[in-house]
Amino acid sequence: FSKLSNRVIQIYVFGQISDNIIEANDGKFKIEKCETLSDAFDCAVSGAKPNDTILLSPSSASYDQFSSFVERGKFFNEKVREYETFIQEK
Repeated sequence: FSKLSNRVIQIYVFGQISDNIIEANDGKFKIEKCETLSDAFDCAVSGAKPNDTILLSPSSASYDQFSSFVERGKFFNEKVREYETFIQEK
C-alpha cells in the first residue's frame, strides 16, 4: 500500500483474498468488499466521476472465480464494452 498514490479515492476488493487486503490496508484507504469482479466493477463505475480512472489491478490469482488471468481479463474487457455501449445509448 505504501506505493499507492495519494490520488487513490476508493479500492474495491473481491474474492478469497479480500479480507487479507482489507486487514493489510489498516485504514489507509477507503475500501469496499464486493462479492465478485462484476460487483466491484459496477461499484467502481457508479462511484466514478468524469475524468476518474478505474484501474483493474489484481493483487493475486482469482481462481475462486476465474480459471485463469486470461479469463479474468476477458471478463473485465467485456464489462468495459458493456459500459461503453450503455454510455453511447444515453
